[in-house]
Amino acid sequence: MSDADVRAILQARSVVEKWAVLGLDDMDEGQIDALQGLIDQQRDAHDDPARFIELDTEFHTLMVRAAGNPILADFYSSLRQRQLRIGVLAVTKGSGRADQVLTEHQSIVDALRARSLESAHEAINSHLNSTRVAIIGF
Repeated sequence: MSDADVRAILQARSVVEKWAVLGLDDMDEGQIDALQGLIDQQRDAHDDPARFIELDTEFHTLMVRAAGNPILADFYSSLRQRQLRIGVLAVTKGSGRADQVLTEHQSIVDALRARSLESAHEAINSHLNSTRVAIIGF
């Protein structure tokens, strides 16, 4: 996967994920709890990159599906295989990336629980930017 492909996929994810949290006031606590549960499962899968990234993809997919737009959810799902490749590359390429992902996911969930759109957007931007840096270095 080229650097341009990685940037393009992360840009698409940014648009969809930040749009998805625009409706965070309508997101129920059960959905946020489910996101937290996926973080907990990721923590348990820390040393298994394939499982860790499968859970990572589930985390982001659940966040998008919670917005209730099936067209965007289907579009987002169409990125799944490329997201998995990017994710595995990111957590195996650099040391400490899995721990960083857990912290970044927790920031997203904390922002959603606080119903802070600005914080949620910042957390998503930070997460996707650090993924890009982990893979292509800039």
